[in-house]
Amino acid sequence: MGNTLRRVVTGHDSDGKSIIALDDNPSASERGEIEDQRVLREIWATLSAPATGQAGASEFRVVDLPAGSRREMHRTDTVDYGIVLAGEVYLVVERGETLLRAGDVVVQRGTFHGWHNRSDRVARMAFVNMRGQATDDERCPGV
Repeated sequence: MGNTLRRVVTGHDSDGKSIIALDDNPSASERGEIEDQRVLREIWATLSAPATGQAGASEFRVVDLPAGSRREMHRTDTVDYGIVLAGEVYLVVERGETLLRAGDVVVQRGTFHGWHNRSDRVARMAFVNMRGQATDDERCPGV
């Protein structure tokens, strides 16, 4: 496994349309630690947001996307962390898309989005979906 880690974060533009707000390679020196045996990179952080009226809850899922499959555009009321475990899949937002490959991570922040596996192989993703959360602006890049 290489040293590069890709982080893709969704957001909204000034018209309220979903966009890819950040696509970068966070280093351990930015938000993390380098130790003798491991390198830690902070990808994203949230805080409980009780004003939303939602209880803090989470789901952890592994999803297989068959070759050629498409998950229609939809919006969730959660902050979702997605990790591509195998294969490749497109993250589609209202104003763009990006190809994700094994090892790429996504922070999906309640935007209108879809998934499309345009390859001839199954893509596998792991998701952690969290209700009642808001971005910790002090610990995350301004997007």
